[in-house]
Amino acid sequence: MVGGYLAEIDGAVERDFIKSFLSTHASKFQYVITGGTDEDKEGAWVNRCSETQVAPLWFIGQPDNFQGSQNCRSFLKENGWVLADNSCVSNSRDVGFSCEVTDDSTQFISL
Repeated sequence: MVGGYLAEIDGAVERDFIKSFLSTHASKFQYVITGGTDEDKEGAWVNRCSETQVAPLWFIGQPDNFQGSQNCRSFLKENGWVLADNSCVSNSRDVGFSCEVTDDSTQFISL
């Protein structure tokens, strides 16, 4: 509706900003999906919107493709909103989505 897309985490400053935002505003979620994915080719992580390579800001031991079904980059509440791979599909209400909207030079994050 406002031209947004799943958030693309481009660096440590942006990652840390979103982690802080999630710590304050996302307590009801267990994980929050971002725009990074390796659905097309396992291990080749790209951002959905820009089709650029995902910045290597993963938590230790991630991505691990646990049980062969984790293809979306997400912030996990466990361990303090760290970046890890997770399932892209869930019917649970404890999953959120982090989106960004670019309006000229300003970016906004929403859940």
